[in-house]
Formats: sequence, structure tokens, C-alpha cells
Amino acid sequence: MRAREFLTIGVVLCTVGARFAWSEILRVPSEFSSIQSALNSVQEDDTVLVSLGIYQEALTAPLVSFSLLGDVLPDSTLSNLPVIDPSSLPHPGELACLTFVQSIPLCRIERLTFRNGLEMYPRDEIGGIAGSVSHLALKHAKFDSTYYGLARVQGTGELIELDSCLFVNNPVGCVSTEEHRVVARNSFFNGAGFTLVNCASNSQFERCRFSGATSAYHLLIDGEATVTQCDFSGNSPDVNAWLFLLNGSGLVAENIFHNGQFATFAVHVERDCAFPLSISGNIFSQLFDVTPIVIECLSPGLVPAMVDSNIFTAIVTPRAKAVQIQPDAQTLISGNRMIGLSPPDHATIFSACDSVVARRNIFIGNGLAYQAFSYNDARHNYWGDSTGPYNALHNPQGHGDNVSDSVVFNPWYPDTSFLVNAAAPQVELPTQFELRAYPNPFNSTARIELDVPAPFIGEITLTNLLGQTVRTIHRGPLYGRETFTLQAHDLASGLYFLYVRDVIKNTVAASTKLLLLK
Repeated sequence: MRAREFLTIGVVLCTVGARFAWSEILRVPSEFSSIQSALNSVQEDDTVLVSLGIYQEALTAPLVSFSLLGDVLPDSTLSNLPVIDPSSLPHPGELACLTFVQSIPLCRIERLTFRNGLEMYPRDEIGGIAGSVSHLALKHAKFDSTYYGLARVQGTGELIELDSCLFVNNPVGCVSTEEHRVVARNSFFNGAGFTLVNCASNSQFERCRFSGATSAYHLLIDGEATVTQCDFSGNSPDVNAWLFLLNGSGLVAENIFHNGQFATFAVHVERDCAFPLSISGNIFSQLFDVTPIVIECLSPGLVPAMVDSNIFTAIVTPRAKAVQIQPDAQTLISGNRMIGLSPPDHATIFSACDSVVARRNIFIGNGLAYQAFSYNDARHNYWGDSTGPYNALHNPQGHGDNVSDSVVFNPWYPDTSFLVNAAAPQVELPTQFELRAYPNPFNSTARIELDVPAPFIGEITLTNLLGQTVRTIHRGPLYGRETFTLQAHDLASGLYFLYVRDVIKNTVAASTKLLLLK
């Protein structure tokens, strides 16, 4: 007799007591010789548990909610999982690893690899998971060369959850679900084709990596989106953008766009200007022939886009070197650092809109800092020199970066003290990472200094001896010479630990001990 689990699905309080439901575990291959034979016996909410091995099957899902789990503990590379590979079957070009013939409410898949072999190419059909599920939840799953990894062809508004999943070498894309919402965490998307991931409004991506040679986009979201702490890179000739928000609104924050070339844009937003958009705390670095940000309006509205607290460095492009604003795209550009962008005769900020305001930005060594064809309010910025920006008509004695005639730049800041933690222009960029905190021991207030030779998204925290975080001192981009003040007047005397973490790589960049004495 098969093993049974007693699961409480729901409890209905009434005069006759409570109602319960049973859920079975169907084991492969100890109880069923194949995964498909187990799926054929599945009833509502049953679980198929698969032992390690290679299963040469093209699976068809049952018509009820179910779970399909590998009976293994995954390692960090997801290399030791049961494998579903239909490439040895007849007509492999017409097969998928798993097909849903009609929509079901819920499917949970964990600790499995879906793989296509060379025998399955060329093909016209989906190679990974195809069909429709109201809620598809995948965790620790790997899609290896599966043509498309996931493709949904039915229904709208469905939910796909991806937690710690790996998509590698998928030749035409990883996730094609343009009418479905995707919530992805700690997942990696690699491949080619038109786009790596295509999804609908209210999708969310956190701590994900995108890399490949697509012909259009790495990540395309139609509607409101949240993209945070993600990593975008790759060489994609003639690609439109790594991140494209169509009818876009929402939040793009604490991501890094780096080590790439030939993508037209890193972030391209065709926005609905009636809804808020924030592009905040990102790093754009080591880019060749890539404009970091372009914003335009698809639908009219009076809500300005916010581009704030980003770092732009080591960028070479014949287009706008940091931000390009199209007509009617009202934008506030504030608190950004734009350092050493090339070539000098191309604009760091290019604006075709008269509703742009720039405040508290730092421009250093960019040549042409700001070009606009109509009035742009760019007062209260630092242009790389205390004499202000160079403009032949309005400030011919200025030794800072250049601005065009339509840019209103008076007054300008003589130094960078207005922008907290800004790297002073007279200080050369550090060559090695260093963390200093003084005085130590300290009494209530300590100064923290960081030398950061390469930009990253960092978090600076203070923890006690129990490992509990008692202060988050900074979260966001770090680059150059950074200084912070730690206020600890409300903390008890004792030993504390100061950590600097790379939030995208999830590693500790530096740490030190601090002794608080009162």
C-alpha cells in the first residue's frame, strides 16, 4: 500500500465536527515505474516524488492540482537533480518535457531538471513546460536547453512563481508568458531569441540575473513592474534594451547594468505617464554602445518619472551617455553621479522635453554634460569645477562640463557637500577596497569611510553579538570615497560588528569590530 500523508486542507466548524481531506505521495520508481504512470494515478492535491535519475519521458499533466517533486536536496548549482529528458523518444521535435492539456488551479514543481537533447532541434514546439495553470510555482528547478523554458498559451492574469530557478542555454527564450504575471526570486535567465522573459503587469523580479544574446530584450514587462537587486549583462548586437517596460510604471531599484555592449538601451520605458515611475539607486557601468536610460510617454499624464541616486561610470556610447528624455516625458533627475563618460561631444543627459528638472547631480569629466532643445531647469547641480559648467554664451569662464544654451544652470554648487556621501572630485578613485571606522572605541558617534574602486549595490549594517541588525546605515550604490556617520546614542555599551555587503551577490565585502563605550 502506498504511503499516505494526512493533510488538513480545511476545517469547517459545524454541529457535525470538522471536514478533512487526504493527500497521497506517489513514489517513482519504487511504487511507479515512470513519472507518467504516477501522474495518471494522481488525485486532487497528490504529490509525485521522483528519485534521482534520468527519465526519458514527455509528461502530460493530470487534470487536477498536484505537486511534482524531486526526492533530493539541491546543491547551489542545481546539478544533482532528477532529469526529465524526452529527446530519445520518437518525433522529439514535437515534444515538451511537461504539457498541461487544460488549465488547472495549482501545480507545484521543485528540485527537477527539464532538458532537451540535440535530437530535439530544429523544432517548432515548446521544449520545456507548455500549457496553462492558474498558479504555477517552481522552486529549485532547472531548464537546460529547453527551446523555451516556460510557455503559456492560454488564459490571462495567471501567476508563475520562480524561486531559485536556473534557465541555461535556452535558444529562443526562458519564459514566454506575455499575458501572465511572473514573480521571480534568486533566479538566473540565460539564452537567446527575441526575449529571455516576457510577462504581464504586476510582475516582480528580485535578486535575478539576466545574461544572453537576445535579438530584442532580456526582460519585457507590459505594465506595472518591480525590478530590484537584479543583474543585467551581455553582448547583444542590435538589441533594443535589456529591460523594457511597455506602458511602464513602478520601481526599478538597486540593480546593476554592466559588462555589456551593443544593446541600444539598458533601461527603456515607454510609460503611462498617469502612473508613477522610479528608477532609483541603480549602477550603470562598463557599457559600450549602450545608453543607460531612455524614457518616453505612450499615454498622457502629469506624473513625472523619477531618476534618482543612480551611478553612471565607464560608459562609451555615440548616443546619450546616461539619460535620454523624449518629448512630453516629464522627469525629475536628482542625486545622480555621472563620472567620466565618453565621448566628450555627446550629451550625458539629452532632453527633448521642456518639463525636466535636474537637481543635486554630480557631473565630472564627461565633456558635454547636458543638452536640451527647450528650457530645462538644471539649477543646483555640481558640474566638476567651482567655476560652474562651460557655456560660451552664459558662462565662458566655466571649467566644468559643458551645457547647451537651453539649460538653466545658475546657481551651481562649488563642491559636492550638498550630496550626502558624494565622492569629492579632487580625490582620485581608489585602487583597492578599504573599510575604516573611527574613533574606535567610540562614544555615540563614529565616522565610517569606504574606498570602493568598482561600483556595487551595498548595504552597511551594524549588528550586535547575537547577530541582530541594530542599524542599517546605508543601502544603495557605493563608489569612490564614501563617508557615513553612525549615530549610536540609544545603543547600549558593548561590542558590535560593522558589515558591508554586496546585496546582489549576497556576499560580505568587508567587516570590522566596533566598541561602544559610554
